[in-house]
Amino acid sequence: MKATELTLSKFLDSSQQLKVPVYQRTYSWHKNHCSQLWDDITRAANNKEDTLHFIGSIVTIANSHNSDSTPIKRIIDGQQRITTILLLVAALAIKLGSDNKHRNEELYSRFLINQYEEDELKYKLRLTDRDHATFVDIIEESHSPNVKATRLIKNFEFFKQKIEKEDAEFILKGVRRLMIVDISLEEGRDNPQLIFESLNSTGLGLTQSDLIRNYLLMGLKPQKQEKIYKDYWEKIQFMLEGIPGRVSNYSAFDRFVRDYLTMENKGNAPKLHEIYTGFKKYYVEQEGGSEAVDTVVSQLYQYAEYFADISLGSSGDTRLDHAFLQLNEFESTVTMPLLMALYDDYKNKQLITKDEFIAILDILGSYIFRRFVCGISSAGMNNFLPTLLSKTDKDDYFNSLKGLFLSATQTRRFPKDSEFITHLTYKRFDRKFLTLWLSRIENYGKKETISVANYTVEHIMPQTLTPEWKKALGDDWQRIHGELLHTSGNLTLTAYNPEMSNKTFTEKKAIKGGFDSSPLSLNASLQNITVWNEDAIRTRAKELAQTFIKVFPSVEDNS
Repeated sequence: MKATELTLSKFLDSSQQLKVPVYQRTYSWHKNHCSQLWDDITRAANNKEDTLHFIGSIVTIANSHNSDSTPIKRIIDGQQRITTILLLVAALAIKLGSDNKHRNEELYSRFLINQYEEDELKYKLRLTDRDHATFVDIIEESHSPNVKATRLIKNFEFFKQKIEKEDAEFILKGVRRLMIVDISLEEGRDNPQLIFESLNSTGLGLTQSDLIRNYLLMGLKPQKQEKIYKDYWEKIQFMLEGIPGRVSNYSAFDRFVRDYLTMENKGNAPKLHEIYTGFKKYYVEQEGGSEAVDTVVSQLYQYAEYFADISLGSSGDTRLDHAFLQLNEFESTVTMPLLMALYDDYKNKQLITKDEFIAILDILGSYIFRRFVCGISSAGMNNFLPTLLSKTDKDDYFNSLKGLFLSATQTRRFPKDSEFITHLTYKRFDRKFLTLWLSRIENYGKKETISVANYTVEHIMPQTLTPEWKKALGDDWQRIHGELLHTSGNLTLTAYNPEMSNKTFTEKKAIKGGFDSSPLSLNASLQNITVWNEDAIRTRAKELAQTFIKVFPSVEDNS
């Protein structure tokens, strides 16, 4: 390893190409990063003592098999910073070139272009495929309609607007005063991954999956990097792009790797900020050691397909996708490690039939919802669910798995009907799952389901009581309202929530779109009731509970 202090201008002035390896993330800097760089440059330009301004290190490793006249160096660290500075230089070249063609050519030859090269080696910076066409379009001012890397375009436009309000020569002076440490690594002797990890503590933080990708690919030969990235990693990224992360600062890719590790480690789930550390431990334990990269990445690819199918309902099988999407409505992330393993047992190993797989998905839905209604904490589920399949008798898969749910006790228990009904009758429901369970009850047993997208939750006894309501409820109205307002017996669906408002029960029944003319079977029983009071609410709750235990059956009733 060789470290040299020098100006950025001198670093870029030589004939070379800095190539961003495929395993590096795409260009990701935001406006705030560009603003900070701009402030650094103007501060350097304003310095009366003509001193240099240090902006960090650039770590590269030369291609060992490069036979071209122009050397190619792979950027290990610093690509975001270099790319952003060259966007600024491109904007400066356009501004200065409008009055001085020589100035434009000077900036291009010193910072942007290898003037005696063509095609791939023409540009001093070669970004990843997703970004490079846009970067070239900016440099060449070709305004191609096919450019897609919007972050590059936005930041380039940011610098153009800034330069319009500044003296371009003044900004160029600041650029020339930028200093870096050029850290050159020797392939085969230096460990780029360790150096990268020690340096990557500033700038835009890498995600856990970014770190994993770099860890797997950085030590490989460039051709091997390209192959694994194209054959597997890029496809995994594409599959997972449309899936919400659900947890702030952690991508769907991060979540997938965590669930994969939890599945592989039989419930030993790494913390979100320790996914990378957990993956490294898992990787070194694989047979083949560092040569296991093909096996590990191909398996990640297979399970990423499962993760995407389950998360998006995109398997292509109508029945399966319906079951996946219904389960996803519970917004439970602790089931995913078990689901991926189950999916592999169905799709790949063929240990269970489609009917059995869908029945298991239904069991999981009932398990999640019954536990929610009964107020059982989900703590420990990450350790419990992924272990179930290792205890399942593969010769009697379905019944064996049901037996494991039946035998679970204490905080892992599958609530029985009696416990479920008790909590359904008296539980105060918050907004979570309200529309979900009301719509499930509405559509239970129907071949032609009704969409409730235009319906909202209605409190039959309203949240704000009028004098008429207090009179209807009787002297004990305060207790009744406090205890029963948010219980199942007092909740329904309507498309006429604003019209109903705080109206009396009789008025809510009679208005246009009211309960008496509602097309929902959920409201059918209300048509025969004349007084809405404590007895009516508790009676309806008990009636609904009998439907609840059919919609979300106990594990004994799933077959």
